[in-house]
Amino acid sequence: MSILKIRALYKKYSPISVAVRDVNLSVEEGELLALAGESGCGKTTLLRLIAGLEDPDGGSIEIENIPVSGKQWSVPPQQRPVGLVFQDYALFPHMTVVQNVLFGLKSCSYHEAKQRTSEVLKMVNLTGLEKRYPHQLSGGQQQRVAIARALAPRPKILLLDEPFSNLDTLLKDQVRQELLTILKGARTTVILVTHDVQDALSMADRIAVLKDGNLLQVGSPATLYQQPVDTYTAAFFGKVNLIPAICRDGKWISEIGSFQIDIGEKKEGFLCLRPQHLLVVQKEGSGIVAKVVSTNYMGGYQQLKLKAGKCDLWCHTPTGTDYRVGQQVNLEIDMDQIHVIESGS
Repeated sequence: MSILKIRALYKKYSPISVAVRDVNLSVEEGELLALAGESGCGKTTLLRLIAGLEDPDGGSIEIENIPVSGKQWSVPPQQRPVGLVFQDYALFPHMTVVQNVLFGLKSCSYHEAKQRTSEVLKMVNLTGLEKRYPHQLSGGQQQRVAIARALAPRPKILLLDEPFSNLDTLLKDQVRQELLTILKGARTTVILVTHDVQDALSMADRIAVLKDGNLLQVGSPATLYQQPVDTYTAAFFGKVNLIPAICRDGKWISEIGSFQIDIGEKKEGFLCLRPQHLLVVQKEGSGIVAKVVSTNYMGGYQQLKLKAGKCDLWCHTPTGTDYRVGQQVNLEIDMDQIHVIESGS
């Protein structure tokens, strides 16, 4: 069942500054949806519209089939069944952990509030830290306090704005998994804003990619990574080879060869291939002939930049392989992984 329905949502800050353009989106109950895109794409504005911190200039928002936003009107944030965790967590520095969580439960009796606070602190693994102040906690612990405060009133939807942007890389991986466990345990619908590809891929049930206020594609992490509908989405999820090609007599003809790919009526487009699906083979005279332009050691793999005719290619090979700039190599394509994006997408 769709717990959130967004229809033709539109928001502008000036005649030439449109933040959200006619977005249509539904979110299922219990789902974790990531709003992903570069800075300025409209993802945070969309989150603020859902929270009620902004009024739309067009379109509507419904939560549990109840309208909460329309053109130039909006139900106040405090009257919506949503919880919001800000990018900087917005904890009260003069309050202890338990006082921060209790703050969101003013409508409950004291007994109910204390009981619910104990429940959510146990849920986020902060039992025993109730009397500490925010400055006495690690970044990950501060985040869990903010999550507990947002979950305490039992919101229908939890909104997270860039929850990992304040964490260093090593801590981020650990906190990401901890937070995912907490959110799945809470069984709350979650909408997560992020510009980090790994946040979206590793946590979300579905990802919605935005660019310039437009919703480009919505789907599972695997679908968006393997079958992007446009070149922007393809490149957003990491290194990708986008090779111009035209279709003639059922074959896609490109600088690196001709390929039989059955995809319907498309006539011009790009062959979309991730670097790990371009394979270096030892057989000379077979496959695609390319020259090594540069090599980069990436830890878990070696990244090669190659030149095949006029075409630049990226290829990932296992760590320990030794390739020299100027060396000629032979390549094969994993045809099960090749995807065609239509021109103009």
